[in-house]
Parts: sequence; structure tokens; C-alpha cells
Amino acid sequence: MDVRILLRADRILHAAEVASINGKEVSQTFPYPTDFKLRNFIDNDQRFNFLVEPKVRIRIAFDGVAGNHLLEESRISADQTASYLEDGRLVVEGTVVPSLKLRWWLRSFGDTVEVLEPKSLRDEFAEAYRKLSARYK
Repeated sequence: MDVRILLRADRILHAAEVASINGKEVSQTFPYPTDFKLRNFIDNDQRFNFLVEPKVRIRIAFDGVAGNHLLEESRISADQTASYLEDGRLVVEGTVVPSLKLRWWLRSFGDTVEVLEPKSLRDEFAEAYRKLSARYK
């Protein structure tokens, strides 16, 4: 089986062959820095996302009940706020990392989500959907 792994080369300090017995990797310990806290790394460093960019304030509008789960069970950020537009759409705002993971998540809502801000992300989505629309004519 051909296995491909994506690694961030800028995070690799050195490489060494891993010991194995009968073709199975033998566990080894890793000396974590004394100030390393996994929860803090996950919450703040965001290196698990691809193409990390500086955090931005995002503002997105959802049709119907598409974004209702963001109100209680899975907030997009600690500073998330929610309101409603005059047309009844739910608007969610928060500070996020505009990663590929975020873009994939937004696209999963199809035509029930609209990126209102930041303008750069809105323009990116608009251009992508113009190209997609042209394919269906």
C-alpha cells in the first residue's frame, strides 16, 4: 500500500531511522520542551491547519437552520457573537484562522452560507463560485 504523508518541513529539526522489530515500529519517547502544553498548542498555534494565515474577524450568514449548531454546540471562536439580518438569516462573527480547513468547512454548507467579511475571503469565494457556475451552463 502506498502511503503519503504531508509534513511541514519547516518544523523538522532532525530525522532518524525508527527502530523496528519484524517490520513494526517500536515506540520511542519524545522529549517535549518543558513549557509545551498540547492544549495551548492546539487552541492557539493552529499548526494542525493547512496554509496557516494570520487570524481575521469573519462574518458569515446562514440560510434557514444551517448555522444553528454554532449557537451552542460548536462555536467557531471564543469571541463568537450571533445576530440576525432583516431577512432572517443568522449571522455569526468571530476571530478565526482562514485556513484550508475553514474554507472546506464553509464550502460544506453549499448555497446556505454567505461569507460577508473579510472582503478578501468573500472575493475568493465569489470568484470560485463564478467559475463553478460557468461549468453548469
